This record gives sequence, structure tokens and C-alpha cells, in this order.
Amino acid sequence: MSANAGYKINNHGILIFYSQFSNTDRNLSLISESDSKTKYINTFSRNLLEYSENKERFTTNYKVAYLTEQYRYFPDIESKFFTFGQSESLIGKVDLGYQLIESIQLNGIFDYSHTKGFGSSFGDNTRQIGAIAIKAVEQHNEKWQNELGFRKEASSDYDSPFLFSLGSSYAFTPFYNLKANFSRNFRIPTFNDLYWSPGGNANLKPESSYQAEVGNVFKYKKITLSETVYYMKIDDLIRWIPMNGDVWSPENTDRVNTYGSETILGWTNSYGKNNFAVNGTYAYTVSKNMDTKKQLFFVPYHKATASFAYSYSNLSIDYQYLYNGFVYTRSDNDPKEVIDAYKVSNIGLAYTFKSLDSSKIGFQVLNLFNEKYESMEDRRMAGRNFNIYIILKF
Repeated sequence: MSANAGYKINNHGILIFYSQFSNTDRNLSLISESDSKTKYINTFSRNLLEYSENKERFTTNYKVAYLTEQYRYFPDIESKFFTFGQSESLIGKVDLGYQLIESIQLNGIFDYSHTKGFGSSFGDNTRQIGAIAIKAVEQHNEKWQNELGFRKEASSDYDSPFLFSLGSSYAFTPFYNLKANFSRNFRIPTFNDLYWSPGGNANLKPESSYQAEVGNVFKYKKITLSETVYYMKIDDLIRWIPMNGDVWSPENTDRVNTYGSETILGWTNSYGKNNFAVNGTYAYTVSKNMDTKKQLFFVPYHKATASFAYSYSNLSIDYQYLYNGFVYTRSDNDPKEVIDAYKVSNIGLAYTFKSLDSSKIGFQVLNLFNEKYESMEDRRMAGRNFNIYIILKF
């Protein structure tokens, strides 16, 4: 369930409240017929109060959020025994903007989060993180835009380095735009990484990286094509890997270099009441452990998606396609230990009721061609299956 409500206080300020709630009760797939049947129940709530104000050169944005999440895991659904975990987070953020001159926008950002986690074999743990950031955007002219940002965090658990990002975008012609970005990034382990039972690793180190990317954007009439190449140097990469049986655990991989490219193609057009949209993506990823020179397992070299959508008046139809290349399942890249590449297609039909404020009813056929595939080792995915949904807006 989700609900949003807003109130315009005056010509300058607006107050908005967002709320979401979810409860999921599901069984987990079994590796063999002799395994005990299991169950996992997950519940979360997310609540956000936001106030925005815009006065001449000044903009202000205040956000306060309260998040809760809890799970119960039953290793045998015939037993009442379960393990559980719960977290509560209070988050505050202030974004103050000032138009220094016509071409330069400055933002000062302050945020704070307080998170408490507790549960079975989880202990009672609290984390506090405060941060200050400064961002400057310069619109040099209609063709050239630059961005510069700095951020420093203070955490109750880990020391954080000084972070930065630098980006620039230049439109050489209406047909071609060049973008470049360079940044330093940092990520501390989550509570799940540290304390999840079973599998958590309390000895994890924070993950840090440097990233550079260059993007080329081409536009011609209704067609957009973007080609981005990137390089990341990562220290202490945090990854969840299979351990004993079906237990996974996170570990740090000392040095990882990741590089590759991403291509995105899009086309949209309309003829009267007929609307067409075609989109496609292709990603090539090399992610190597620099000590072993091997590709990280469960990272495909190739991944591609495509979609086609057509609508006429209130009726719409769409088709989706996913290709996921093979992945290694062992760190030594044993060619016999792989998950084969797979192709999955989905198709959907929907009808929009304009008389009911754009409410919608839809029907989907997922895994249209009944592909037999696994996304994780020994975890078979569903064959052809069906989804019916109703969206009501009021």
C-alpha cells in the first residue's frame, strides 16, 4: 500500500507526505527434494515528510524520514521456530540552494541518519552517520555545463575519506553531446553485510573506489543513442558469495578493476492516436580480481535488453526481452562451473480507464517462451507464468 498527500502552504512553499507499506510472505526454492521447505516473511514501512520553498535566489528543501523493516525466516515451515531481524532508521536531510550569479547554482547539503538493528544472532547495534556536502553547477553557456561536488562523512563505525566528483558536458552540435565524469566513492558495510544470520561477516572493511567515465550522446530526430565507457578501481569490494550449502556470506576482494561500456538506444514516434516506443541496451563488463586476473564470478561479460511498446487510445501492448550472458560460479573461472546464458521474454496488454482518472487493468505473460534457466546456481527460475494487475487512481 502507498499513499501520498501534499499541501501548498503559499506561493513559495509546499508540504508533501509519502508513505509506503509492504508485507511479503513467500517460500524459497529448494536445491534438492530432500531439503526442508522454508518460508520468509518480510515487512517494511517507509514514511517521508518533505517541505520545499523557493524564493528568488534561494531554494530550501527539508526531509525527515522514518523507515522500519523486519523479517522472519522459518528454516522448516512445519516448525514454529524462526529467526528474525528488525531495523529502525531516522533520517534527516537539508538542502540549501543559492543562485550565486545567473550561471552558477550552489547547494549546501547536510544529512544525518540514526539506524538501530536487532534480532536473532544479530545483537543490538546502532549506527549514526552525519555528512556535509557542497555542490556547484555552472551553466557556462547553452552548450557547456560543469559540476563540482565535495562530501565528508562522519560515522560511528568507520572513518570516511574526503569524497569528490567532477563532471562536464558539452554539446558540440544539436546532434552530438560529450559528457565526462570523475569521482571518488566510498561505501561502508550494511547491517545485513555485518550481522545477517547466518552468513554475516563482522570483520568487513569499507569499500572505496575511483571512477571515471566518458559518455557520447547522439540525437537525430526521434532517435537517441548514447555510448558510455567507464573504468573503476575498487579496493575491498564487498561481495556476497556462496559458502557451505545454501549459505552465502560477504567478503572483501582486495583489488578489483572494472571497465566496460554501455550502449542505450531509444526511438519514439506518434501517428495520430498511434504511439510507438523502441528501446534497447547492451552492456559489456569486465570485472577482474587484480591478484588472480580472473573475472569475478556471477558477473556476466554481456547483457542486453530490448523493449517495444505500442498504444492506441486507451489500449497498450508491450514486449520485453532480456539476454544474460554466461557467468562463472567459481573464482578460478573453471569453464565447467558456469551458469549458461539465457534469454527471457515478457509480453503485456493493458487498458486505461480515462473515466476513472487513468486507472488501469493489465495482463502479462512472463517468460513467454517457457525458457528453462537459472540466475543463481541450482536456483531454477519460474517457467511461463501470468500476472494480472489493477491500478486505481483517485
